[in-house]
Amino acid sequence: MQRRSRGVNVGLLMLLSQVFHVGINNIPPVTLATLALNVWLFLNPLKPLHYSCISVEKCYQQKDWQRLLLSPLHHADDWHLYFNMVSMLWKGIKLERRLGSRWFGYIITTFSLLTGVVYLLLQFTLAEFMNEPDFRRNCAVGFSVKSALAALAYHGLSDFSSGNPFLIIERAVIKVPENSSYLGLSRWLPSWCVLSSHMTSEESGVGYEMY
Repeated sequence: MQRRSRGVNVGLLMLLSQVFHVGINNIPPVTLATLALNVWLFLNPLKPLHYSCISVEKCYQQKDWQRLLLSPLHHADDWHLYFNMVSMLWKGIKLERRLGSRWFGYIITTFSLLTGVVYLLLQFTLAEFMNEPDFRRNCAVGFSVKSALAALAYHGLSDFSSGNPFLIIERAVIKVPENSSYLGLSRWLPSWCVLSSHMTSEESGVGYEMY
């Protein structure tokens, strides 16, 4: 994925259309605040993607740990934002109503940090065992929490995706192995840790890995 384009943000317009179609009054507060924050930071990023994505090299070796906070709130382009936020919208509506805003807000905050930490650990492990230093430089950005929420949503919520084609498709596709297995694991592991206690581009020039 290339760096963010400066043309018309069609993905952003589609996201706003989806939000207004659902109705702002029908979106629970934490879900709405999360959507608003991500859109705001897409339009007014705190830092360029080069300084907000997470990698072993930047976070661990250069001790730039603030990237763990910045990465989940920044997106590579408008389509990256659209797919992450539409997924977040539908999962958030269902889960926040069932779990309550306080618990749902805790999950969002915790998973935002945990998925980044797990991603770095997996990259570090692959770099060491496969002797591939490029894994240390792979830089990821995006709201990976949506995949962790999927694990919660699909665990004991059999009616969650009924009536919503977007989630039905995602539920089918999500079983397919991702292009980067460690990226998928970093999304899913934190959610499965919660479930088990009973309660997801390279900097060198191609672009950024998208959560």
